[in-house]
Amino acid sequence: MSAKRSKSSHVWSYMRKEEGNSVVCLICKTSFKFTGTPSNLLKHLRLKHPTENEELIKNAEEQKAKKSKSAAAGPSTQPNIMDTFQAAMKYKDGAPRKQMLDRLVLRMVVEDLQPFSVIEDRGFCRLVKALDPRYSLPSRRILARTLLPEIFAQERTRLEAELAQVQFIALTTDLWTSRRTQGFLTVTGHYIDAHWSLQSVVLETRRMMIAHTAANIAEELDCIINQWRIKGKVCAIVTDNASSMTSAVDKLNIRHLPCFAHTLNLVVKDALKSDSQIIAAKKKISDIVTFFHHSVKASDCLERTQVTHGKEKRKLIQDVDTRWNSTFYKIQRFLEQEELVTTALCLADRSNMCLTGEEKILMRKPVSVLEPFEQATRELSSDNFSTLSKVLLLVHLIQHVLKYDKDINTLPLAQELQKQIQK
Repeated sequence: MSAKRSKSSHVWSYMRKEEGNSVVCLICKTSFKFTGTPSNLLKHLRLKHPTENEELIKNAEEQKAKKSKSAAAGPSTQPNIMDTFQAAMKYKDGAPRKQMLDRLVLRMVVEDLQPFSVIEDRGFCRLVKALDPRYSLPSRRILARTLLPEIFAQERTRLEAELAQVQFIALTTDLWTSRRTQGFLTVTGHYIDAHWSLQSVVLETRRMMIAHTAANIAEELDCIINQWRIKGKVCAIVTDNASSMTSAVDKLNIRHLPCFAHTLNLVVKDALKSDSQIIAAKKKISDIVTFFHHSVKASDCLERTQVTHGKEKRKLIQDVDTRWNSTFYKIQRFLEQEELVTTALCLADRSNMCLTGEEKILMRKPVSVLEPFEQATRELSSDNFSTLSKVLLLVHLIQHVLKYDKDINTLPLAQELQKQIQK
């Protein structure tokens, strides 16, 4: 009975009494009815938070043992070795060492985008055991169902308090599709904190299981804004140029700003489609890149050719349809490795895939024309400072280069880009 009372008295380290007969779990925020006995509280702690339950029992037993030992030995002026050891294992706020290390493991998983299964990898377990044989790693279940919700709740509370002090906040949002073809809506907030530092925080990544219409998107955005209590503080929302996103923001009566980097992407893609010769040559480069990425033999042959000629081993780059600058990097890398690629193709008996001399000359022109666009895109992709004030200046500089640079202003692609920008 005494052991039971000892356990029960410590359950309040993880519970808080509310008004009436309710009690709230400080770990997962679950609410319970309290009838005067903590049995249901202990059951919740045992089933939902086994780590904390073990610590609770351990602390109760240690305190009981310490009291019994002190009563038997009488007063002493010499520090107890075990007491000194336990004090050394404590950290700020009185958190036990295991709890601190468990949270560090979780933060490693979160910050490094590791799977929960990493804590079961033999090499990782061996390393942890060598660093501290006394420490026992938490299970995947505890990480996912106990520690992660707890830290998430703490971070959300901290961010809510910080946003409460913010006067204005800008949002960026986008609809995207995962590799499992599931739709998601992500909303990021940008604001100046009390220390005059620019902050960017992901407020929500929400699964969109309904039609991606303007009305549905507007409803989801409004829900997120209300949940974070920032309604009336949102000064602008930045989205891509999709009509559904634009209409959704308009329905909220919030200022809409199109993403300039996305606008540049559309300008360049449309301009590249206007020249049939460039389209044909770009297609041949894409076929060559795909061939080397799909053929281990060809890839090894290219690598040996690079080593033989004393060049750095560099793979060819595949482009992504939604990012025009990836096409720029693909062409740039190909032209950089063109002679070695041609040699490797011939050795692989694929000389029919090689570009002609005219095609090589033709593809060098887009690189010089598109370089200012690539520099502008990188300039606009920074998270450390506001980029909106740079848009007009960057547009002016790009137009100036396309119009007055004698090396490129006569090229059809440069002229087409000028037309696209003026639109």
